Amino acid sequence: MSLEKTEMRLDLEGSATDEFSDGSYFEGLGTGELLIDPISYHLSFRWDIKPSGKFHPYFGLGFGLASLRGY
Repeated sequence: MSLEKTEMRLDLEGSATDEFSDGSYFEGLGTGELLIDPISYHLSFRWDIKPSGKFHPYFGLGFGLASLRGY
């Protein structure tokens, strides 16, 4: 069983200029920020098929649950 908590941040910035047929124009600037702060819980099981051998395959099964809060 494991618990994972991370924080991801994305900063955006851009500008736009548009000229119209009558000679007027528009200039704009914009910025934005996205912050994601998820917490997730994982449970996994692993079964070794032949653990005494030099090389042994295994079978795994797992699932997880996460909550996501963005602002």
